[in-house]
Amino acid sequence: MTRVLIVDDVRLLAEIQATPLGRASVETSLLRAGDDPVAAARASCPDLVVLEEGECYPEAFEACRRLGDDPDTAAIPVLYIGLSLHRERCAARGVSEFLARPATHRDLDQAVRRLLRGSARRGTRRVVDVPCAFEQDGTRIPARCLELSLDGAFVRLEAEPAATPGRLLLSNGARPIEVPAEVVRAGEGRDGPGWGLRFLPFDIETTAQLARFVRSAAERRGQAVDAATPDAP
Repeated sequence: MTRVLIVDDVRLLAEIQATPLGRASVETSLLRAGDDPVAAARASCPDLVVLEEGECYPEAFEACRRLGDDPDTAAIPVLYIGLSLHRERCAARGVSEFLARPATHRDLDQAVRRLLRGSARRGTRRVVDVPCAFEQDGTRIPARCLELSLDGAFVRLEAEPAATPGRLLLSNGARPIEVPAEVVRAGEGRDGPGWGLRFLPFDIETTAQLARFVRSAAERRGQAVDAATPDAP
């Protein structure tokens, strides 16, 4: 279920719930006045945060600033609804999309859909090439991770895994990132045969670490490919 966090705005909550998307498939939750928006976003892991200028506490722009400055919530897209003259100010703070007031139900529905499509791309696997291990029932299988996202991975294992859940261990300096996972298939990936893993629920700290790891590993993989490609004549 897609989750949308709305900061202290009962009217806006009702408006989103009245849109076709809200009626069909979006779970909306309301952050009450005085609650910490960063703590709430960490706890609920929403796919989108909606802020409306002049309607929420803390003030919408301040809430947006705090969400963007915190590494655990910076990747969550923010829809900001406010006066047109504040558009540039919001763009400078990294707002994902700005809607000028008054916004119609159609405007709201389309903006939420656009941002949720972008948020869904977080599950797109990136091509990487990093050493890892898959641990099950106390047995550690050396492996190489070839594709990776926040939702799963495709790995080449040195031994056949069991059907029981385990943990994917990704090297991240002195302390590995440990992600609970289960084997969902054996098959062909981009670079040959391997095993598909689906990640099981994990905490927000691991999410932030994994997001940084995916980005860094994909960039290193891209640089390695570029270095190995001969220059065109």
